[in-house]
Amino acid sequence: MKKLFLLLFLGTVASVTVFAESSDIATAYFIEGCITDENKEPLPGASVVIKGTTLGVGTNTGGLFSLRTRRGGTHTLMISFTGYIPQEVEVDLEKYKGNVNIQLQQSKNQLDEVIVTGSNTERPLKDVPVLTRVITAKDIQALNPMSIESLLEYELPGLQISYNSMSQMPQITYQGVGGAYLLFLVDGERVSGEGADHNVDFTRFNVDDIERIEVIKGAQSIAYGSNALGGVINIITKKATRPFTGTITGRYAGSNGQKYTASVGGKHNKFSTYTSFTYRTRDTYTIGDDEGKVSTTTTADGTVSEKVALVGSTTVYGYEIYDVSQKFGYSITEKLSADIKGQFYHNKRDIRTGYKFQDYFIDYAFNGKVKYLIAENQQLNLSYVYDNYKKDKNYFDIDFVRTDYKNRTQIAKADYSANLGNHAFNAGFEGNFEYLKHYMMKDSSHVTNEAYAL
Repeated sequence: MKKLFLLLFLGTVASVTVFAESSDIATAYFIEGCITDENKEPLPGASVVIKGTTLGVGTNTGGLFSLRTRRGGTHTLMISFTGYIPQEVEVDLEKYKGNVNIQLQQSKNQLDEVIVTGSNTERPLKDVPVLTRVITAKDIQALNPMSIESLLEYELPGLQISYNSMSQMPQITYQGVGGAYLLFLVDGERVSGEGADHNVDFTRFNVDDIERIEVIKGAQSIAYGSNALGGVINIITKKATRPFTGTITGRYAGSNGQKYTASVGGKHNKFSTYTSFTYRTRDTYTIGDDEGKVSTTTTADGTVSEKVALVGSTTVYGYEIYDVSQKFGYSITEKLSADIKGQFYHNKRDIRTGYKFQDYFIDYAFNGKVKYLIAENQQLNLSYVYDNYKKDKNYFDIDFVRTDYKNRTQIAKADYSANLGNHAFNAGFEGNFEYLKHYMMKDSSHVTNEAYAL
């Protein structure tokens, strides 16, 4: 059944791609221009989208943009930039000559970024507003955190991160609710490993690859399930919106950690790509009271040694992490687009004192999405997610590796929405397939689960 859904999804993408290429029209039209402010200064990163299509681009450092379309006639450009009044400009390609130069006016009632959240669940009118907190890219850059744990602690009052001395993993508490009731999403999709000590592996979230974080406060169980009782934290990752973007960052904090990231991406006509690589490391350290308890040890040969142990001390073990992610986007036609993302995460933990093994945490994930604008008021979305997370123990003395925990999830979805006059129609299907292996199960066995929703 799982293979059937995967084949259906890939077959759909392949068939629409072949159809689109076979019906490609040789004639191409280019719409180029410049976006500036009221002082005629360029606005880099402004969004320019052809209304009613999936074609869009961000302006470069000079405020310039270029869009390619295969359909003539009149097009409406939607231009927006944070802090400025959005504009819609009509361009008649039969009469179009030269560049489209557009000046945006700064909003007099300038507000911070506004998020509008909607769901399909019926609610009393008094309960309609949903409290949403957005941690923007500017917030992340200003704080420059080493990890997502420190970012969330700083930005979300009432959130606490503690350290579990048994599992050697961070654990979260938000407004009195534990990690078992907080749902973490990446680009709107669930991640595997949710059942690992009631918390996801926070180190798999690379801060340098995050565009923004949307936090929906309060119980969201009706829309997302029982593990969203305390809220939902949706991590939106970066993608290419400009003709070229590239960054190299580094952070050195001694034993408190090092982090180095290189990313490059670009968007040209119908194709976009974004590649990111990050290396992170941190040393093992011990925290506790200044005064310690002295213990004396006498060996067989009469040698006396003293050892000081900190009272109430906790050892936080370090790590060495590699993150690699790759995104591709392609506008097959003006109304049909596809996005593919692949990610690999490898975490080698420091060897714990007195243990004969070393922990390895590994995850590799794949995500594919297809968006089809059937008409201006009709839309079809198809998606497939594969996420495989596991914890291995490497017994280095005997060169043996044992998998103690493995969680593999596959989610296939199809959603259709339409606005029919004063009425809205939504229909969808979702198939969820999960595999879980845990050393605490009988004979270190595994279980599987399949769930369907219409």
